[in-house]
Amino acid sequence: MPGGTIIIVTWCHRDLSPTEEQLKLSEINLLNNICSAYYLPNWCSARDYVNIAKSLSLEDIKTTDWSENVVPFWRAVIRSIFTWRGIISLFQSVELLPIKRNNKIMIE
Repeated sequence: MPGGTIIIVTWCHRDLSPTEEQLKLSEINLLNNICSAYYLPNWCSARDYVNIAKSLSLEDIKTTDWSENVVPFWRAVIRSIFTWRGIISLFQSVELLPIKRNNKIMIE
């Protein structure tokens, strides 16, 4: 709708520096682990969203970094892992695969 407002709230990874083509391998691995654990899609940067908005001819594009505001959320997530409910949830989210080693079936 012309004159409308679009608000996008999402998790983003950091913007790449001009000399980078991708995130560091450790960052990619961390984000992949988070995506797997919480069933999330792949992440992109705030700059990627701005570029998408520009490609759609959107105007007056503004971004705000709320990272400091979500720190308490991550602390709560980490604390929740160390509860019985969190441990059970963690095991339920991991697919247990039977692995054969030394002629014994093991679960990993």
